[in-house]
Amino acid sequence: MTADQPMESTVLEAPEAVTARAPTAPEDPRIVDSDSAASAAPATEEPAQEPSDTAAPSVIEEPSPTLKDLRPGMQLAGCVVNVTRLGAFVDVGVGRDGLLHTSEIQKAGRSAEIKRGDEIQVWVLNADQKANRLSLSLDQRTTLRKLTPGMSLKGRIVRLTKFGAFVDVGAVVDGLVHSDEIRRAGEEGKLEPGQEVEVFVRSVNRKSRRLGLGLGRRTPLADIKPGDELDGRIMRLAAFGAFVDIGAEIDGLIHVSELPGGGTPADVLSVGEETRVRVQSVDRERRRIGLSMKRISRMDYHDATEETQHFPTAMEIALLEAQERANRKK
Repeated sequence: MTADQPMESTVLEAPEAVTARAPTAPEDPRIVDSDSAASAAPATEEPAQEPSDTAAPSVIEEPSPTLKDLRPGMQLAGCVVNVTRLGAFVDVGVGRDGLLHTSEIQKAGRSAEIKRGDEIQVWVLNADQKANRLSLSLDQRTTLRKLTPGMSLKGRIVRLTKFGAFVDVGAVVDGLVHSDEIRRAGEEGKLEPGQEVEVFVRSVNRKSRRLGLGLGRRTPLADIKPGDELDGRIMRLAAFGAFVDIGAEIDGLIHVSELPGGGTPADVLSVGEETRVRVQSVDRERRRIGLSMKRISRMDYHDATEETQHFPTAMEIALLEAQERANRKK
């Protein structure tokens, strides 16, 4: 072996080593060793990480609604999980099945349609978190916030009790026409379940979920003006005056100072008595009507054809009333 031979082998091996490695990267850039991959990843993958950051919120699931999140009038999708004589129990995804009462199913005319496994649309009637109860309806109902005293409505009597008549007026609760109101309208003993009636809103209590109704149509407070003379009926007597039904949304009050002849209201008037009154004031914000029995036009008490007939004076009326009271006492 000569001295030049080792040099040749050394020179030949170095290029072979270089040519063996150099073509690898350009020929197939996907093939990299672990060390180079680790060092290159931040530079090549960093831009690709940005979309994943923006997409992160879509992966985070919002908490499921609970019973306390529900409000009357809300529409929900649910699945019927059971049907009993009480009604249909519906899973609406709040951790508590809601009850679609039999009466609600009947109102919607779907008694034979609701079956277990049905996917249905329902509306919240009441969500009682304290009692852990959820009441549902198949029809959209008017919330109590949309009802105001004096509103005229049409409804259907759903049941009669000793307290009065419960009427479905399309609200989230049935309204009550009190027994006193039925007597006032002269309808005692005439009402029946299923009967269509015309009612007006007397009172709305959103906290206790109570709706008070009256029978018939009522004159809005906006249509009653001071100076109007109206016929009315004495509904209640108090030490400070008499409450009179004049066909308005609320009863008017005749203050004791506005009664004729002096004395207490019980001395001058009796419950159920028909009388003529004059509107003194109307407070629409406080919902009060002030009435008087003084300074009333007597022409309104009789027909024009009877103008020549004698009409008793205020003194004569007072004497007649005194005599009637004395006779009643006897």
